[in-house]
Amino acid sequence: MVEITKKINLPNDLPDSTKEEIGSLVVNEILRFTAEGKSPVSKEKFSKLDKKYADKEHKGDRTPRLRLEGDMMESLGYKIEGGELIVGIMDAGEQDKADGHNNFSGKSKLPRRRFIPAENQNFKRQITTKINSIISDRARPDGGSGFLEAGIQTEASTAITAEEILGQNAVDALFGDIF
Repeated sequence: MVEITKKINLPNDLPDSTKEEIGSLVVNEILRFTAEGKSPVSKEKFSKLDKKYADKEHKGDRTPRLRLEGDMMESLGYKIEGGELIVGIMDAGEQDKADGHNNFSGKSKLPRRRFIPAENQNFKRQITTKINSIISDRARPDGGSGFLEAGIQTEASTAITAEEILGQNAVDALFGDIF
């Protein structure tokens, strides 16, 4: 059996309450993305449900929400082990079903609809930015805690600032002295 989890390294000096907050955030974001039929994993997309299957099981709705019976997503959770936050399917009885969608084992015949990042993947920027914000808000006074320092990467290389798109003069004209 393959574990369907993602380990997120957090700064060791973060209080457990902050780690709990981040764990809850990540679980809620996974649930939100999948409820919308979207993958929370960077560079992943969910393919639509097969028409026959959607007609039979979802009244024709082809949006893949990963909730036929609800058991798998109900077992989504997190645990904290030292400086690691482990997010994923916590019920061993739901691991095979989750692997069917994530295909960590490489044996699934289902269309891949990854909702937990593989070892070499990350969550989408919207999620990693929220994690980073929580960590930054609770950083040590000396500034030592940080998201990138924690070993989690964002997709910063794909970010484009308003200045790059419009030019600084346009940003100044739009926002004045706000920034």
